[in-house]
Amino acid sequence: RRSTGHDVDMKAAVEASSDAELKDALGGLTAEAKAKLIAALGQQETLEATNPGGSSLQARRQDSEPEPPSHWDEIGCSVLKKHAAHTTFVDAKWIVELADAGKIVPRNQEVPPEAKVSVAEMEKWRDDRSIHFGGTSATVGMVAISYPWWDRCHPDPNGVQLRKIADVLKKYFGPSRPRRDGRVGVFWDYMSLPQPHPDGHDDMTEAQHATKKSGLKGINVWYAHPKTYVLIVDTDVPKGVLNEQPYTGRGWCIAEMMMSGMVKDDEALISLRTRDKLRGAQRVPPMAPDAFEALLKAGVEDGTIKFTKSGDVELVVRIYTAAFDAEFEDVTELKYMCLDWDDAEAIKLAEALKAAIVRGKLVKLLRLDLRGNYIRDEGADALATALAVEGALPALEELNLDRNDIDNEYPLKKAMAKRGKDVVSLDENPCRY
Repeated sequence: RRSTGHDVDMKAAVEASSDAELKDALGGLTAEAKAKLIAALGQQETLEATNPGGSSLQARRQDSEPEPPSHWDEIGCSVLKKHAAHTTFVDAKWIVELADAGKIVPRNQEVPPEAKVSVAEMEKWRDDRSIHFGGTSATVGMVAISYPWWDRCHPDPNGVQLRKIADVLKKYFGPSRPRRDGRVGVFWDYMSLPQPHPDGHDDMTEAQHATKKSGLKGINVWYAHPKTYVLIVDTDVPKGVLNEQPYTGRGWCIAEMMMSGMVKDDEALISLRTRDKLRGAQRVPPMAPDAFEALLKAGVEDGTIKFTKSGDVELVVRIYTAAFDAEFEDVTELKYMCLDWDDAEAIKLAEALKAAIVRGKLVKLLRLDLRGNYIRDEGADALATALAVEGALPALEELNLDRNDIDNEYPLKKAMAKRGKDVVSLDENPCRY
C-alpha cells in the first residue's frame, strides 16, 4: 500500500470486498490465515496513522464519534463488556439441545458459530423483575458454571453433568419463563476458553494460549459480578471417575463459590443440588484475601483441598483478591438476609468487612442487610468491632439486623452512634425461632 501511495483501507477490503477476484483469492485461505492477514493489515494501519504526513484513515478515526452507552453500560455492567473480548459465551438453548441429543460438550475450538452468543445479544435479555415491575434489571443474561472436572482431559466425558446443568437452564431460562428478546450466554470454561486436545496433548496455537491467558485474567468477573447468574454444580461426584474429589474440596471450585457469594443478588446464585438459590451452609460469607490464602494452603497441606497444578494456588489467590477488591470497591448494597447464618458466619463476615475497610473499600455501601438470620451477641459484637474502625462505611444509611437472636444491642448502637444518625435496625430481637 505504501509503495503505491494509495490510501485504501485494506482491512475493510479483506473483510467486506465485493471484488470477485479478491474473494476468490481469499477463498483459498484458512480461517487462521485470514485472521493473520487482517491482523497484519491492522498493524499497517496503525503505522500509517502515525505517519507525520497524516492520512485519511487517521482523520476518519479522529472525526469518529464515541460509541453511545449500551444497556449494560447504563446498569453498571461495562466491566462485563470489557472482559468479554477474550471469552466465548455459549447459547443456553444450544446447550439444552446438545444435552437432549445425548452429546458431550466440545472444547472451545470446536464450538460451532451458531452456538456462540455476542454481548449485543445478551444485552437484549431482561429478567423477570424488570419485565413485571419496570425496574432496573437485577441480573443480566449471562450464566457462569462453577463445576468440578471429572477428568484431566475432558471435564464431563459422558455428559452426565451436561444433562443436569441443562435441566436447570431449562427451569431458569427456558421458554416457560417470560423473556424479551436476546439470548442467554453461558460461561463454561471448557467451551469458553481455548483448551488442549482431548487426548491430552497441547495443540493450541500461540494466539490461543494468549487468548486463554487474557481470559483467565478476567475470570473473576463472571463469578463475582452482582448481576451475573452463577450455577454451583454441588452434586455428588460419582465413584469411578478419574477425579473423585468433591466440589468443596477443589481449590478452583471453592474460589468460584466464594467469589460468587460476595455481593450477588441471592436470586442469582443457584445450587444444582437443590435447583434453587443457595442458603445456609451452602452460601458462605466472603473471606478476607489473607484468610482465603491461609484456607487454601492449609487445605492443600492436609489434603482436604486439591489442585490439578500446584502453581494454581497462587493464581487462584490473585484471582480471588482481584474479585474482592473490585466488587467491594463499587458495591452499594450487600444482601445477606434469610441465609440461616449464625455467629460463626457473622464473625467471618466481620473479618471480611474489616479487611475491605482497611483496603479502602466499601466507601459506597448504603445498605447492609442481615435480617432473618440466627446471629447472636457474639456475632453482633464482631460486626460492631468491624464497623467501629475509623472511616468505616462512610455512606452507610441502613444496617438491618431485624429478626435475629441478639440480646445485647449496646455494642452495635455504640458503634453506630458516631454517625450522628440512627442507621441500625434491630426489630424483633431476640427472635427465638
